[in-house]
Amino acid sequence: MGQSNEPAGFKLFVGGIPWKYSDEDLREHFSQYGNVISANVIVEKVGEHAGKSRGFGFVIYERKEDSEEAIRVLHESEIEGRKVQSWKPDSVELTSPGADHSQSCD
Repeated sequence: MGQSNEPAGFKLFVGGIPWKYSDEDLREHFSQYGNVISANVIVEKVGEHAGKSRGFGFVIYERKEDSEEAIRVLHESEIEGRKVQSWKPDSVELTSPGADHSQSCD
């Protein structure tokens, strides 16, 4: 396997984040539950919406316990009127129907 450029830690998928959220907004919101190593809002790369948020991202915590607390508290909560969903990317039971699971998030 190739080496990942991601920092080591405990990664969460976060869906339903506000469209205007930046990486820093995501980090700030999730840092209430522990030390966030990395927070990335996924943006469109091409086309007329290039650079705009796709409404989801990833947060990496330093400690497993903190990532689990964030999931417990934030999954199905609301941020600025949008229902947030958060889980570990390798968690099969919480993935959305129809999602493409062919690529590993590791």
